[in-house]
Amino acid sequence: TYFKREEGCDLYPGIDQLCFIHPELLGKMNRQMVSWLSTLDVQEATPIKLFKKHVLKLIENNGITAKTIIAYTRFIFALFCENQLTTSDLEKLKKLKILTKSKKLLEPWLCYLPDCFSPVINLEDLVLDANFFVNDSYYDSAKINVIDKHICEKWGKFFAKIGVNCDIIFVQEDVLQYLKTIAPN
Repeated sequence: TYFKREEGCDLYPGIDQLCFIHPELLGKMNRQMVSWLSTLDVQEATPIKLFKKHVLKLIENNGITAKTIIAYTRFIFALFCENQLTTSDLEKLKKLKILTKSKKLLEPWLCYLPDCFSPVINLEDLVLDANFFVNDSYYDSAKINVIDKHICEKWGKFFAKIGVNCDIIFVQEDVLQYLKTIAPN
């Protein structure tokens, strides 16, 4: 339960499933009541608290689906852009599944940045297999009607921080065999 929503909380995809104290009731509370509720773990809802308390649990339990992954990742990306994520947070995000162009959810280390996210090497035209490229719908160009190179680069940096490949790496045969089992043709 939370006292109130702070700015930026509405970006959290699960906001409707959280409990908030009604604003009228909150306005009638004195400090002692607020203090007592705080001892019961009622707190202010901030985007970073929602991330740490709810999103990380969803990631750990594979609770984010292909339908919700874009919204959750955009919420996380907003925190990244505001420099609110710690190194530890970014490390935990290496478990966040990535939606590929072929609509599959894969671990970041199995994915590659498409050309629109400004990778070190543009691989998309060289490799026709969409199974391993990050879906470009994370970046919502429809909202701004133009592709913003700066935002695309920021997305690319975010994905790289959580383990998505932005250049070619040489992999061992056993990794190639694993890739074939999870994304045949």
